[in-house]
Amino acid sequence: MGKKPYFIVFLSIIFIVLYLYFLVISLISLDKTIATKFLTVLLILINGFFIMHTLEYLYYYLIASSKYEQSVAYYFSRYFPFTTTVFIACYNEPVDVLENTIFSIKQMCKRGNDSPFILDDSTDKKTIEDIKELALKYRIGYIHRDNRRGYKAGALNDALKITDSKYFAVFDADQEPLQEFLTELIPIMEDNDDLSIIQVPQKYVNNNTPVAKGANDIQEVFYNFITEGKSLENSMFSCGSNVIYRTETIKSIGGFNEKNVTEDLATSIKLHESGYHSIYYNRPLASGEAPQTLNSYFIQQSRWSQGSIGIFFQVIKLLFRRKKLTLRQKTGYFVSTSWYFVGVVNMLMLVFPLLFIFFNIVSIITPENYIFIFAFYIIFNFFAFSSSVYSVEKSIIPVMRNMSLTFISSPIFIKSAVFALIGRKTSFKVTPKEDSSRIPLKGVWAQLLIFFITGIGFIYSVYRYLISGTLEYLLNGIFMLYFFSLSSTLFYYNR
Repeated sequence: MGKKPYFIVFLSIIFIVLYLYFLVISLISLDKTIATKFLTVLLILINGFFIMHTLEYLYYYLIASSKYEQSVAYYFSRYFPFTTTVFIACYNEPVDVLENTIFSIKQMCKRGNDSPFILDDSTDKKTIEDIKELALKYRIGYIHRDNRRGYKAGALNDALKITDSKYFAVFDADQEPLQEFLTELIPIMEDNDDLSIIQVPQKYVNNNTPVAKGANDIQEVFYNFITEGKSLENSMFSCGSNVIYRTETIKSIGGFNEKNVTEDLATSIKLHESGYHSIYYNRPLASGEAPQTLNSYFIQQSRWSQGSIGIFFQVIKLLFRRKKLTLRQKTGYFVSTSWYFVGVVNMLMLVFPLLFIFFNIVSIITPENYIFIFAFYIIFNFFAFSSSVYSVEKSIIPVMRNMSLTFISSPIFIKSAVFALIGRKTSFKVTPKEDSSRIPLKGVWAQLLIFFITGIGFIYSVYRYLISGTLEYLLNGIFMLYFFSLSSTLFYYNR
């Protein structure tokens, strides 16, 4: 990508320096009220959150663009004798979706040395019988559990007790691998004895609904520069599917972590603590289905965010107590697991304009400082992500979908954060594969509340500006319009 990544990072650093300058000026110019001081400090912390994540992203973008190289290994015949176990994890999945995956895996395992198994935690009796018939039809192993201890992690741990394969691969029920999945990855494992995980992209093949398009856009951001950068620093974690493990490394740490619904992330931390390595192999060797509706997307994001935030508090301990991880591994896990606090941060950012519009409570004294700090939230984040995404997609529309879908998911993320703080656990829900229904209005009441509040806030701010001529009202009105625009995409996605 030439000099473009360096130019983007250079501009970003200049912007951050200017931002910090305005923050210092704002602090110096504060009046003596406790409320103003509190709100200003809170605003600084909020923008600090975005600075942290933006810098992390730009750093990965820079090193991935300049250092990430990937050679495709086609010398599998040298390792032909090795056997790999393949696990397909499922829970009340549509049988037709599962059959497509089984067919692909059978094609992948056609050399005859590999052992595919269905790990079925289904509770629906008809689904159980149908899956058993599939196992017989395709002559693959079938393991069913009734207790569902540890959910997917528990199923994998139980299955590992009956396998002596050197490696095992894991696929979700809707992820279909290509025939060369094993032939490309096993040689890499064989050439690196300390390598425990190879993760490949989770590529979505459906792009037929607004939600599916948005989910694809979000996946593209993660499964390009971020994961490539993590791979370079040995901080790439397993994403739970489309992944191959070295069996002995998993067994050496006591198996998969059964205390967290994102067992992949929690287990990856333990592997890195134990000195094992992981890499990201950026070739679409498997594909699956994106959530097609807002309901299925929210279910998926609820599960991911609860697991990630739950691990966040464990990661904080890693920063101070343990020396087995490198500094970059620690900060990488800290930033990754803190991302889903973006819902809380978005809503707090929304509070500041509302406090001024309706109650004349200010956090930053001068309009110039106020403009710059809020512009940082909107423009800088958009610039940082759009510049890198544009280099791949040649369009900024994916960035808009990414930002809007993330914003309307904020109530989901907030709920996950609250549950994590109070230690409340929810039952595991699989992402619906054939969901075509809209969410009733009462099911998105929080998003609707944001929509109406921001709309009213915009109208009222313009009104107050017209009758008073005070510039601050107009500025806050612009920010309200921005939030209103994001929240209005609820109707685009929920259709």
